Amino acid sequence: MARLSLFFGLGAVSLVVQAILVREFLVVVHGTELFFGFLFSSWLFWIGCGAVLGTRIAGRVARPREHLFWWVALGTLSPVLQVEILRHAQRWLSLSAGAVVSWQQALLLAATASAPFCFMIGATFPLGCRLLEEGSGRSIGRLYMAEAAGAVAGGLVFAFALVGRLGHYAILDVAAAVAVALAAALLGRRGRALGLGFAVALLLAAPLAAAWDAESQKRELESMMPGQKIEAVLETPYEQVAIGRLEDQLTVYGDGMATATVPDPYETPAIVYNLMGQAPEAKNVLVLGNPATGLADEIVRVLDGRKDAVSAAVTFVHPDARLVRALSERLPPAVTRVLDSRVRVVIDDPRTFVRETREAFDLIFVDAPDPTAAYVNRLYTAEFFGEAARAMSPAGVLCFRLTSASAYVGREMSELAMSVMKALGVAFANVVVTPGEESFFFASRTEKTLTADPGVIDARLRGFPGSAPHRAAIVLAYDPQRRERLAQMLAAGMGAITNSDHHPSSYHYGSVLWERYGSRDPSRPSWLTRALLATRSVGRAGGVAGVGLLVVLWVSLRRAFRRRATDIDAGAAVLVAGFTAMTTNLVLLIEYQSACGALYERLAVMSALFMLGIAVGTSIVGRLAPSLGRPAAAASAILVGTALFALALTWILWLVEHWPASAQQVAFAILFCSAGTCLGATFPASAEALLRASPGATARAGGIMDATDHLGAAVGALLTGTLILPAIGAFTTLSFVALLAATAGCTWLLLARRA
Repeated sequence: MARLSLFFGLGAVSLVVQAILVREFLVVVHGTELFFGFLFSSWLFWIGCGAVLGTRIAGRVARPREHLFWWVALGTLSPVLQVEILRHAQRWLSLSAGAVVSWQQALLLAATASAPFCFMIGATFPLGCRLLEEGSGRSIGRLYMAEAAGAVAGGLVFAFALVGRLGHYAILDVAAAVAVALAAALLGRRGRALGLGFAVALLLAAPLAAAWDAESQKRELESMMPGQKIEAVLETPYEQVAIGRLEDQLTVYGDGMATATVPDPYETPAIVYNLMGQAPEAKNVLVLGNPATGLADEIVRVLDGRKDAVSAAVTFVHPDARLVRALSERLPPAVTRVLDSRVRVVIDDPRTFVRETREAFDLIFVDAPDPTAAYVNRLYTAEFFGEAARAMSPAGVLCFRLTSASAYVGREMSELAMSVMKALGVAFANVVVTPGEESFFFASRTEKTLTADPGVIDARLRGFPGSAPHRAAIVLAYDPQRRERLAQMLAAGMGAITNSDHHPSSYHYGSVLWERYGSRDPSRPSWLTRALLATRSVGRAGGVAGVGLLVVLWVSLRRAFRRRATDIDAGAAVLVAGFTAMTTNLVLLIEYQSACGALYERLAVMSALFMLGIAVGTSIVGRLAPSLGRPAAAASAILVGTALFALALTWILWLVEHWPASAQQVAFAILFCSAGTCLGATFPASAEALLRASPGATARAGGIMDATDHLGAAVGALLTGTLILPAIGAFTTLSFVALLAATAGCTWLLLARRA
């Protein structure tokens, strides 16, 4: 019982540490989900390496209980130092404020920040298997299930009880104390007393950890916000937000990048008059953005100042009430009075509001950054534009901004803009784009609504008394020659793929742009572009050929090491299971982000649901493992079932995108759990096959299973996050997963029958 309790605790601590590292890492990489693959692959790789070492030492050590205790004690103390590495990466890498880390630096940080703790988690599993009384797939499965069940508990407690109430260092300190106490329970009387004393000391140090946490975060933010006074730090559903003040001006930072300046006396009016040039008579205006950035006050002032005095309704939709309140409290009273009296502020997910509203808006303005991250990209896809079109009046106008292609080297920004333009074309008949530091995109459902005539724009703006300081610059943007040059730049991106929820191509171009930003020589050809193009050009025939080569390698290794044939078969099956599970998990994470948003807030819950599935699958098959007549055939059948699940996902995800928000949450919870069940079911059946070939080698069997599972998942995280998903989209990725899992299952079944 003590062994299962320890691994339950380690599973809980592992999920908590992972959630904290993901949050801290996203601040370093400014919220770009491209680097999920880097962090998850590093996390899983080090667990696999630890399992390999643990397998070698588990059968040799004379005192496995003491070894297990010290691995746990040292490993659970390391996450605080790992977070320190991430928090002060900008200073250690000599990056100036606002600069981005290169992909090489991000990969190095991910590998460094995940290594100590993950290595411990991997090494302890074979040691735990060594202590098992029953040498069967069921006993190994129980240990694996206990770890997975602990991860479920850790994820739920972190998401619903710890976040926002305790700092990260205090959470890590308490988690370490719990793990050390559980490990001490395995020792003798004297060792148990010393271990429990150590755990109590860690608990008493929690206030010191909280103070260190506050000081560490302050130093991190000061390096990102030089010269500014830190007014507030918030954990929003989408990102970490910091508010800094420099004299009378506030700057909002989202995941370390400046996203808004309040007040901005020139930029904000220019935005509003750009909108009025295409929608001068708008009576019902919807803005998807924060109303407390000065934009709401300016829109009301401009609309109320129209010469014809047309009454207008203004609605702002933003998902986080705390951020709106934090900014509103720091605004002048005149601005807050406008928010209270003239603006309807709706706290809701912007996309959900647009999909479910019954109103018809004359103007919809998407006030969001460039779609280089998945949580922003969901407001620039063909599916969203279709939802927006249904929420508009017949002559309504949709508008958003993108950074101009002329500001960057290469054609990547042109492809990003063109991928979004193609998505616009799915829902709207008329699109007008204006050049500038930021290109304004206008779209309508009818040909007559929009205009590209500078004279018409000038005449419309003259109806707004305050437009004089901005009118010349706005009209100049419609100059035919400037628009022709912009059209030529956009034409360079004609090969771009239409941006959609299931194939977030702008996410891919954003990844390439990140490589440009972080490179010392931005003019050099992008390796990521070449890799993505190569992945896309492989096609289905290439995918089939690649899977065939893996089968050939499998059979060749089996022939070369005939005495280890069962080890190779079981290891290959679990390797494929780990790869397919992590790939499916990443697809679901991106799909959840597109459909529901707020992945930053709910990542721990989604991971917990995935681990719950692992626990369920391991429990069910683990109970049956000792009685299985042919465990290899059972594992093969589970892999084929995984393939069928992946194929069914392509249909299920298409259905879910049309469901109400509450139903989507429930559906994704079931899908994450189901993906984990497929992996969990594979583990005890494969372990039973190993133990039938080598009776009594429990530690060795458990180590092989744990190592191959995590190494396969590491490869899946790295390739899927950086190449496969951006290059071929979610549905084609799931088809590849189905092919790989079905082939692996059939191969092992045929090899086992032949043997």
